[in-house]
Amino acid sequence: MDTLLPELLSFPPHPPRPLTSAEYDHQARNIIQILNKIPFSHYLNGLQGDIEILDILDPSINSLPFLYTLIAYIQAAYDGLKRSSGKIAFDLQLMGPLWNVMVRFLQSFDPAQMRYVGNEWRRIVEVVASVARHANKPIVAIRPIRDAILRLDPTSSMFTSTHLMFLRLCLEAKSYRAAVPILDKDIFNFPAKFPTHHNSPIITASSGHSTKLEYTDHLEYHLFGATIYMCLKNWERAQEFLSYVICCPTSGGVFSGIMIEGYKKWLLVGLIKDGISPPLPKFVTNGGMRIFHYLARAYENVALLFRLGDFHRLEAEIAAGSDIWHHDQTTGLMQLVTDAFIRHDIRNLGNTYCTLSVRQICMRHRSSSNEILTPERLQAMERTILDLIARGELNATLSYSVASSQEQEAMVTFESPAASSVTCSELSKLEAVQRHGKRILELTAQIRAVDERMSNSKEFSAWRMREQRGHFGRGDGGFVDDPMDFRWDTYGMDEELMDGI
Repeated sequence: MDTLLPELLSFPPHPPRPLTSAEYDHQARNIIQILNKIPFSHYLNGLQGDIEILDILDPSINSLPFLYTLIAYIQAAYDGLKRSSGKIAFDLQLMGPLWNVMVRFLQSFDPAQMRYVGNEWRRIVEVVASVARHANKPIVAIRPIRDAILRLDPTSSMFTSTHLMFLRLCLEAKSYRAAVPILDKDIFNFPAKFPTHHNSPIITASSGHSTKLEYTDHLEYHLFGATIYMCLKNWERAQEFLSYVICCPTSGGVFSGIMIEGYKKWLLVGLIKDGISPPLPKFVTNGGMRIFHYLARAYENVALLFRLGDFHRLEAEIAAGSDIWHHDQTTGLMQLVTDAFIRHDIRNLGNTYCTLSVRQICMRHRSSSNEILTPERLQAMERTILDLIARGELNATLSYSVASSQEQEAMVTFESPAASSVTCSELSKLEAVQRHGKRILELTAQIRAVDERMSNSKEFSAWRMREQRGHFGRGDGGFVDDPMDFRWDTYGMDEELMDGI
């Protein structure tokens, strides 16, 4: 192996010098050919003086030879695993020698070099996930895999099987916040067919960074993502992710069970978020609407009673459908729907009343007229009202008065909208405008990139040729405005829309 070491260290060149795209591509493919010809056993032999090859190579610079050497060690460990009747090899155990090397590699590899070895890169990611799951500690694999995804594609806009595996790990470990850096980056692309070279997208259909994707994979990803956002009570993003699920195009009117599950949760999230049953997105077909309404009838009954404002019937309907909610694993969401009804009802009371006692508010939300209001129930209602006030969702004050029985009674005084804190409202609105403005700019950049990529596709070129033949036949002198030109700058709105944000 000593004789091969200079060749392994030859790429990238040292000291560093600029390479053209063609030179980089040629040298990368050349060293990969060399690495593929070396037997795994040679990687394990080490160098003179019992020096390991992994101690010489730098994963951030010599990413390709480091990766091949690491895979040789992993393969040796798995061969030992087969001989030991399923007992995991020491080197592959959690926090063992190979574990630390794999984590170091995933957090420091050169993404430009990884474009050529997608299958090998994905194998390291899958081994890290497998070892963590084998130790019943999926949480330890979350950070290195998240770092690997963002290092390979900082925008995380290209959907891969690794995205789906990452969310599964987060759900298994109940580490919801760890998934946010990936989930907050929208998916815009799927791996397409491109030749692998220095200027091509890092992730393509043939690069090996992802297994073959099925149409249900992105449905699962967005359903899992919505579940994580629901656990974090980010209802806006949860609703957005669920809308991606229910709007998925279908063939022959066949709807996936994931879409039905997404619709049920989409209804409940709308009730929790806005207190209303949201209208279906315009992309859902009439056939899809009928299927959703038929298969989610129990959920639509809950939404109807929520809208009618009948707490007793709503609570009875939720109690009667407990078996359905348990089967669909939406029992927790149904409890939040009940809480949301109370919250929205309290906010609406300010439109009718100036002052109410907490006891009077509690009486509106009793399960039955015979229910006795305990001190604990009154205290829970006080906490709900204080939480609404603290969040800025209720413009009111909570005070205490001494009743005839010398007991303190909590009173809620609703203030008019004109008496609200204008400064707080303006600041929150400004933050929302800035946040949405930033998102619009990000979406605009992605739309332009997708538009450019589609304009260079064979299908678009064929469409333009057909249009050209048709327009020349009409004698109008050529093309009319391109109906597929969705570039925002065509309409001159971009700078004006975002002015001052």
